[in-house]
Amino acid sequence: MGRISRAEASFDKLKELNPYVEVSMHTGDVTEEVLKHFDVVLFTDYHNKEDLIKWNNFCRSQKTPIGFIWASSLGLYGFIFVDFGDKFTSYDADGIKPVNCGIKHITKDAPCEIYTCDKHGLYDDAVILIKDVEG
Repeated sequence: MGRISRAEASFDKLKELNPYVEVSMHTGDVTEEVLKHFDVVLFTDYHNKEDLIKWNNFCRSQKTPIGFIWASSLGLYGFIFVDFGDKFTSYDADGIKPVNCGIKHITKDAPCEIYTCDKHGLYDDAVILIKDVEG
């Protein structure tokens, strides 16, 4: 059995993550003509810095920016670089799943203090959404 790339080894599992997303793999030369047909491109274990910068700049320059992801695994550590353009906003500051929590009391001070009924694991300056308010 021949050696296969990480892209080939992970392709089927990546497709399973979301059945509503079309996933394809390109193994040939990367050009702007190839990139412009995608909404998001992912480069794995590619380390030609000049090419990566050129392709990232091309993706950012499109009328609808193309999401650019560069990821690599280097033995004991790895990294990921993500660029979805200047207008992309991520509301997930820390990767922690949202929690639901009952509120016991909110002070009228400015800034207010919120006392909860349950342990929540939130941190200072966390963004919270309050809904279903009664009273």
